[in-house]
Amino acid sequence: MNKGQKVIKITSYIIMILLILGAFQMIFDKNYKNDHLGGLFLIAFWLVNSLYAFYSDKKEDNKKSALSNVLLVIVASVILLSYSIKMIFH
Repeated sequence: MNKGQKVIKITSYIIMILLILGAFQMIFDKNYKNDHLGGLFLIAFWLVNSLYAFYSDKKEDNKKSALSNVLLVIVASVILLSYSIKMIFH
């Protein structure tokens, strides 16, 4: 593993940990009105995880798994985009 791959791995893990912590903080706090934001944080975690898995599969020439990860990234992006638009115009 070279330095660039190590930086990407560490960065993606840090982002995923922060998203999980933010999601748990929003879901389990006393304010029930921001629980949906915790769910969006979990979807963002799913997006980052799928992007990293796509990167790893692309490096290993695993085309089927990379394609499935691209589909997961697209689904997560559409969900995040639709909820963002809904929150902006609501």
